[in-house]
Amino acid sequence: MDPIYNTSLNLLNQKPYVNIALNYLKGELELVGFDQTSTDQMLTACKQAIENVIRHAYPQDHQAHFQIITIHVPRGIKVVIKDQGIPFDFEKIEKDEQVKSDQQKKPGLMIIKDNVDGLEFHNLGPEGKELQLEKFLHHSSPVITDEKPPDKLPEEEKLADHTPLPFTMKIIEPDEAIEVSRLIYRSYGYSYLSDDLYYPQRIINLIEHGHLIPVIALSPDKQIAGYCSLQLENTEDNIAEMGQAVVTPEFRGHKCLEQMSEYLLHTAKDMGLHGLFVQAVTNHLYSQKSSHRFGTRDCAVQLGYCPADMEFKKIEGASDQRVSVVLSYLNLNQENSHFIRIPEKYEDIIKEIYQNLNIEISDLLPEALDHPVPEHTFSRIKILNKANIAKFHVFRIGQDFSKVLNTGLKKLRHQHVDVIYLHLSMEDPQIESAVTDCSYQGFIFSGVLPHESAGDSIILQYLNDIEIDLDLLQLESEISGKIKSLIKSAIK
Repeated sequence: MDPIYNTSLNLLNQKPYVNIALNYLKGELELVGFDQTSTDQMLTACKQAIENVIRHAYPQDHQAHFQIITIHVPRGIKVVIKDQGIPFDFEKIEKDEQVKSDQQKKPGLMIIKDNVDGLEFHNLGPEGKELQLEKFLHHSSPVITDEKPPDKLPEEEKLADHTPLPFTMKIIEPDEAIEVSRLIYRSYGYSYLSDDLYYPQRIINLIEHGHLIPVIALSPDKQIAGYCSLQLENTEDNIAEMGQAVVTPEFRGHKCLEQMSEYLLHTAKDMGLHGLFVQAVTNHLYSQKSSHRFGTRDCAVQLGYCPADMEFKKIEGASDQRVSVVLSYLNLNQENSHFIRIPEKYEDIIKEIYQNLNIEISDLLPEALDHPVPEHTFSRIKILNKANIAKFHVFRIGQDFSKVLNTGLKKLRHQHVDVIYLHLSMEDPQIESAVTDCSYQGFIFSGVLPHESAGDSIILQYLNDIEIDLDLLQLESEISGKIKSLIKSAIK
C-alpha cells in the first residue's frame, strides 16, 4: 500500500538492541493512536520477529545491521523488518524454539501471525529479505446500529423480476462512509469478509489514498439503495477488483447492481485500467450470473478461498467446507496480442481460457528468450489472516526459484495457512521450469489472470491439509466446469 509517511532505524544484530527497537516502535504506535491492547499485540509480534533476525539471520558472532521501517498506511501502521542475512530454515527454528522453552506453546511464526492483521514476506534477491507486519487501527468500534442483523444473508437468486428504477450514482463523501458501514451490517451482520467496511474512518482513508473507488446508488426518493466499489491493492496497478456489492432488500430486483457496475466500468476506463476482475462464490449461482451479465468471463477457480462461517454462513443449503470462488475477468485493453509463454502441462486449458476471454495470445518474442537466467528470484507472500489464505506472487524467476518456493511453502505450512495461491508471470521465459517445480511440490492448476503487475499470470493453488468436495461447487459457465474437471483429475 502507498505510505502516508515513514521513519526508519538501523540497528546491530545484538540482543541489547531489542529493547531500543521496541521503545522506538512503541512511540510510533502511540503516535498513530493505537490503544494499549493493540500496542501490546504489535510489540509482541515485532519482538518475536526482531529476535528471529538476531538469532537466525546471520552466523553466530557475525556482526551486521538490520533495518526497521515504520510506514503509516490508511489502515493503521506497517512495520518492515529488513536484513541481508541467510534465508531462514523454518523447520530448524521451530524445533529450536520448542526445545528452548516449555512456556512458549506456539511456534514463533504463529505468535507473529496471531498478533497482527496483515503479514507479508518479501524475497528481494541480492537486497536480502524483509518481513512486513501490519496492524489495523480500529479508529472506533465497528459501526453500531439498533437494527438486527439479517436472519438470512442475501441470496437474491429467488427475487422477482421488477421494473428497473432510475438510480443516481455518486462517489461517496466522507460523511456518508458510516452509511456504507450500516448498509453492510444490515445485509451481512458482522460476517462480511472485509473488515474495512465496518469502520467508516478506514473507508475514508482508503478512498483518500486511491485504494478504494466506491459508488453508492440513490433511489428516486434519495435513499441509499446500494454500494459497490473498485479496489486497488497498489495505486499503480493495471487492474482492479470490482466487488463489495450490496443492495438493500427493498431495492433488489430493480437493476441497481447493474447500474452501479456500469458506472464503475466507465470509471475504470477513465482511469486507464486494463481490466477488471470479479470474485463470485460457488455455493450459489447468483453472483456468477450477475458477473457474467456484466460481461466478465471466467478465468480461474480458486478452491477454499474463505471459511464457511464467513460472509455466506446463513445462505440456505451452505455446507461446512471452505467457500470456493470463480475468478472472472473483463478486458478493457484491446491491444493486438499478449506475448506469453504457456507452460506445456496446461497448454490446452490456458488456450481455451484466453479464447473465452477474447484475448489474442502469441509466443514470447525471440529477444525475450535470449536473456540469461537472473541469479535471484523476486517474490512477495501476503497472508490474509481473516480468510487464513496466502497469496504468493513471483515477480521474477531466478536461478534460486526452487529454493525460494520451498522456503515459502515451508513457511506457510508451518503457519497452518489453509490455501496458497501462487501467481507466476507467463511473460517470464523461465515459466516452464517454474511450473514443473511447483507441480513437484503439490501445486495444482487454478487459472490465469491477465495484466497483473508482472504480466499475465498463471495461478496455481496448494491445499494445506484441507479437503474440498468439488461436487458441491456450483458453476455456471462451461469454461469453469472444464477448469474444475482438470482440478479434480489432479487431486485424484
